[in-house]
Amino acid sequence: MSMDQKALREILAYDAGTGVFTWLAPGTNRVKVGAVAGSLMPAGYIRVSVTIGGKRKRYMAHVLAWLYVHGEMPSKFLDHKDCDRSNNRIGNLREATRSQNAMNTKRAGAIGLKGVSVDKHMKRRKRFRASIKDGDRLRTIGHFATPQEAHAAYAKAATAAFGEFARP
Repeated sequence: MSMDQKALREILAYDAGTGVFTWLAPGTNRVKVGAVAGSLMPAGYIRVSVTIGGKRKRYMAHVLAWLYVHGEMPSKFLDHKDCDRSNNRIGNLREATRSQNAMNTKRAGAIGLKGVSVDKHMKRRKRFRASIKDGDRLRTIGHFATPQEAHAAYAKAATAAFGEFARP
């Protein structure tokens, strides 16, 4: 038996304002009705183990939140708008392509600015390269004298390419 909205709503309650699941019908004797469901994984996501039809299965809480509210599993990746992987409020979740999901990240390189790296070619010493990932291809935006100039170019390109998913 696969997970559907009806089965989910029989075993878990979901608070869309907080993004927290609580047990209505726990699958084990160790868990009490009303207890918070799920555990925080090392990557920052919350994972919930449920028993449906006698089989135990693990689901990411953000996927369950989408199913609980929308009645179907997401057809794409789910993106946490605020980059907090444990914030499963429905207003913080949106469907995204793999590329859009990858753009909405806080990660920065060694320079400390997203999209900026030191250009290591001999002719361009002490220059900074702005680049952006376009699908599977890394595209150079340009070379700049300061990391701040390179980052500004990256921010402009990211906003143009990814709109609301850009996080310069």
